[in-house]
Amino acid sequence: AFNRKLGAQGWIGLHWPRKYGGGGRTLREQLVVVEELARRYACILNSQSLCLIPSLLVHGTEAQKIEVIPRIVSGEIEVSLGYTEPNAGSDLASVQMRAIEKDDHFIISGEKIFNTMAHWASYHWLLVRTDVTARPKHRGLTMFLVDMNTPGITVRPIETIDESRTNLVHYDDVKVPRSSMVGEQNRGFYVVMEALGEERLLVFNPYSYRALFNDLVEYAKRSDRDGYLLAANPIAQDVVADLDVRLSAAELLYERAIWLLEQGLPAVSEISMFKLFMSETGQELVRRALGVIGLSGLIHSDANRAVIRGLFAIGQWATIFHTFGAGASELMRNLIAIRRCGLPAG
Repeated sequence: AFNRKLGAQGWIGLHWPRKYGGGGRTLREQLVVVEELARRYACILNSQSLCLIPSLLVHGTEAQKIEVIPRIVSGEIEVSLGYTEPNAGSDLASVQMRAIEKDDHFIISGEKIFNTMAHWASYHWLLVRTDVTARPKHRGLTMFLVDMNTPGITVRPIETIDESRTNLVHYDDVKVPRSSMVGEQNRGFYVVMEALGEERLLVFNPYSYRALFNDLVEYAKRSDRDGYLLAANPIAQDVVADLDVRLSAAELLYERAIWLLEQGLPAVSEISMFKLFMSETGQELVRRALGVIGLSGLIHSDANRAVIRGLFAIGQWATIFHTFGAGASELMRNLIAIRRCGLPAG
């Protein structure tokens, strides 16, 4: 319902072509909407779709674009990302879920895990293996846009550490038409790499962390500790100052990555730097803020004595996920070392 209201205002897909219902504007203008929502702890609008549609615009067929994009723009549907498997997380080249070609379709079998919003998504942005003999391994992967109502697809819930829901999605000999393929066969790895870049910018928006920081500052200004204003405590002042510097650095990394994208320049290293620094700064923000607030900061939002609406209690768990969602910190460091510093791949 929230997405449909945003869609009615024209705030989804601002940077997509008008031909498909988008706003025909820039990525920067779309990010303004994302940033304003982040400042208010609101849902990130169609976060899955926003990061994959730029890849669909480049690699998808005209029929796929016409069928899917206008419905996302209106807030009617969402698309779930199907990348991770039990034995293929950060190393997507190791995906084993199989798609066997047969006449004008493919038979897909296997499982994906951590598929956010798959329980109500209309489509699955699915990376599967179509060539088991390919070397290197990433050359045997293909991307599909699968209708979630196709027979043989089962969605099971997975509860995460922060009490939110993700999903396991099982495919049991699912018949998927060739027309669902996105891009060339065995070239899906390159399609997914493009989508991941924007996901890291959209999901780990620095302004949601800045909002949390601002709430901490206001709490310190109006709270007493042992008869003294918490904001006057030298330790609290040191924490606030250090976190402000860190968040300012994250915001600059974010702006740098956006600028490169706007200029049509490669931004893989810069986006990786931002995602790594932002997600680890988020953990540091919560940890040090709880040190200032004290044990009451661990009280959840449904309790009467919750501090700052229980946001730091929630953040204690949520920021753990942030360091591996959309690419683990270890993978980000590898990408920076290889792409920016020119070091050899392992």
